[in-house]
Amino acid sequence: MTQEMQEAATLLLKLAEENRALKQKVTDLEQENVSIKKQAQAEKIAAAMAERGMIDSNSVSEKVASLMEEDSLEAFETAVDLMPQEVGIGTVEKTEKVASDSSEPERKYGELEMVLMKHIGVG
Repeated sequence: MTQEMQEAATLLLKLAEENRALKQKVTDLEQENVSIKKQAQAEKIAAAMAERGMIDSNSVSEKVASLMEEDSLEAFETAVDLMPQEVGIGTVEKTEKVASDSSEPERKYGELEMVLMKHIGVG
């Protein structure tokens, strides 16, 4: 009986070690999966930013690298989704002439201000 118990104990130790190794492998694969998903999300956000004119299309890979350093990308994704197509913040200005009898000077609006005025009446 002692021989059988020793063999059983040896088998249990072996199975316990295999179980630990498999749990570590699962943990490693889960971390890799999270990283791959985050990379895909960062690439999607950067591509959308380039498409909307928020960043230069040549700097997409730099933006992906920058986004990968963030803890969470949900706020970035939401912000990009809220931006209208092809908006380059601060790249275009519109001058509004005021009446000639007014003492107010010309007023320039950046593109962001124009979007806000159009969509929510700010300005």
